[in-house]
Amino acid sequence: PLHITLEYISLDEVTVTADGKPRMVRSGNKVLIDKLGNSPHAQGSDMYTFMKFIPVLNVPMFSGEVTLRETGKNAVLLVNGKPVHIPMDVYLKNIHVENVERIEVVANPMGEYKVNGTDGVINLILKKREDEGIQCNLSLNDTQYGGNSQGGTFSVSYTRNKAFITSGINVGNSHFKFEKKVDYRYEDTGRRMLEESDMNNRSQNFSGYFNFDYEASKRHTVGVQASAGGYRQDDESLILSTYSGYGSVQVDSSYRSASNVYTPDKFSYLSGNLNYTFRIDDKGSMFYADADYRMTRPNAYTHHVYDRTDVGGNADRTDNLQKVKTCIDTYGVWLRYIKVFNPGTRLVSGLSYYASGTRYDYVYESLEDGGYVNVFGQSNRFYLDDRTLSANASLHHSWSNHLDMSVELAVHFYGAEGEQEMTGESFSRNEVNVLPAFRLAYDPNENHALSLNLMSMVFRPNYFDLNPFRTYLSVTSYRQGNPELKSARVYSTGINYTFFKDYSLNASVDCWRDNQAFLTLPDGEGFIRTMPVNRGSSCFVNWGLDIDKTLFHNRLNLSYSVEGNFVRFKNDLSYMDRIQDSFSWETDFRAMALMNRQWTFIAGYGYSSHAMSDSNTQPDRHMVDLMLMKRFRHSNLSIGLRKFFRKNDKDVYYEQPGYSYHTFMKQYWLAYASFSVTFGNSRTKTVIDRSNAEVKSRTSRPVK
Repeated sequence: PLHITLEYISLDEVTVTADGKPRMVRSGNKVLIDKLGNSPHAQGSDMYTFMKFIPVLNVPMFSGEVTLRETGKNAVLLVNGKPVHIPMDVYLKNIHVENVERIEVVANPMGEYKVNGTDGVINLILKKREDEGIQCNLSLNDTQYGGNSQGGTFSVSYTRNKAFITSGINVGNSHFKFEKKVDYRYEDTGRRMLEESDMNNRSQNFSGYFNFDYEASKRHTVGVQASAGGYRQDDESLILSTYSGYGSVQVDSSYRSASNVYTPDKFSYLSGNLNYTFRIDDKGSMFYADADYRMTRPNAYTHHVYDRTDVGGNADRTDNLQKVKTCIDTYGVWLRYIKVFNPGTRLVSGLSYYASGTRYDYVYESLEDGGYVNVFGQSNRFYLDDRTLSANASLHHSWSNHLDMSVELAVHFYGAEGEQEMTGESFSRNEVNVLPAFRLAYDPNENHALSLNLMSMVFRPNYFDLNPFRTYLSVTSYRQGNPELKSARVYSTGINYTFFKDYSLNASVDCWRDNQAFLTLPDGEGFIRTMPVNRGSSCFVNWGLDIDKTLFHNRLNLSYSVEGNFVRFKNDLSYMDRIQDSFSWETDFRAMALMNRQWTFIAGYGYSSHAMSDSNTQPDRHMVDLMLMKRFRHSNLSIGLRKFFRKNDKDVYYEQPGYSYHTFMKQYWLAYASFSVTFGNSRTKTVIDRSNAEVKSRTSRPVK
């Protein structure tokens, strides 16, 4: 007789790969990306790494906030429609592609999500795990830039019956060095000050979050979210300031300033959220209700020791201590109703009310006779109470399979009162803002898409911008808020055309009224003051071209972007030029090559020209990035380098007739390494092991 023995294969070692792309479909004002496993970059990748291969997203090489290519603006990260409580890049590095069902990218949310201003949305829809048990994610990173910084995140997800729990902690230890020179020139008075500084910034941060969702029935879901954290800072700086006549080498006087900024508290913020979701019908109509509370307690102490020496050799010392304690409590409720009339028409309406109270204690003390005493006229307390009532309604309608439209109207009622305790000075403000928005999209076929967007926005100052007290930064400089600061109003229009899937053209115009800027100027008392002001009005014109090509069965990805910007400022301030124009452009090239299905090499080059912003002017610079990634089955490892190159290492931050200052910043190489892994889910492993045992027992028997 013939005996045949069949060898078994362990099921947990089977790997399925594909040379393809995730599916990307436009649906109304959303871009839906699913079938992520189609990509050969999916296995073992964390979401931050994987998003580099999604054309509609712009992902920084090592760390930072992900932006939207269509608008070039920031985005808020949501998970299953809810905000996360740790930085976007940290969260994305801690979740792997295998846990994500699809990605929703919304450039103009129009009231559909809990976001503010011009922010877009990146919404991750996690897979509903049929198996019960625990799954864990761990990510670690190390950055070298002058000093060495480390960080790590550990998260856990648990599924059982109708309950779904996610929680995690993030810890970080940062150390950065800065060597800088600032050359202040006062041409009107014939004076000059040169400030040389050597700074070591050290900090530790901790944050944790907990999310619990319970599906009470098919239509009703309740959830609880909580987060807490803290930030400890310990910065040291040594600053040497010398005064002289403009154009003279003779030093009149010099200051040596040794400063230490530290935060004594490990715990500084807490937030909580209760939410309820009601699935009204099977068409997709929904009702959402959220109640929020946020508590913030940032405290900071700054210790300055000043040594002054004049031209005659006379010296004196000043020892000062400033204490800043801030207490902020915010309460709010947010209601949202989505009525789906048919697959092509839906109405989104929302109502929210948020109120906050801020108490800011500022104590300024000077060392006298062996003890610190209050400096009269500088220690004070600032109160600010504000509230916002908002209502919005947006209609989304598809005229056909190729043409859809969205119209929104939002109304905000804002009120605030502030008071200084010591002087009794107070201010109040009340605003009503009506903000319309419009979007029209035309997709004649899968290779072409055209969209037009019109919107208006308002940017209100916060307590930090309004607080009138001085926060001393050095012996010669301080920062101060401005109670008279007005809200900025923005009118924006943009058009985007995507053709042949891989090419995208966009153009936008943003017009600002009561433009806000943080300007640094001499205050007439011998100090340099940084203060927010309403500069005037401005107009930004932006255009860009993005190309994203995939070659050789998705083994090589090439992306290129070029962007031009024109800005015109019409200044209302007497000490500034009436009209200021600036044209700038930037370009970015990135190549990503997949080698042996597990190794990926990325090289990037970027250039930005001399450019003017609201508050300063930046010089041209070059940037080179290199990264190598190794992907395993459920983990990945990345290492990379970055270098900035600037002409003469010179930053021109501010320049006006009669006054200017220039900075010279030392540039370091940046080295980066990260590792992330997914593990756990014991029940699934048990099933696999049992299945393998059964297969082995059946197939290893002799067959006649």
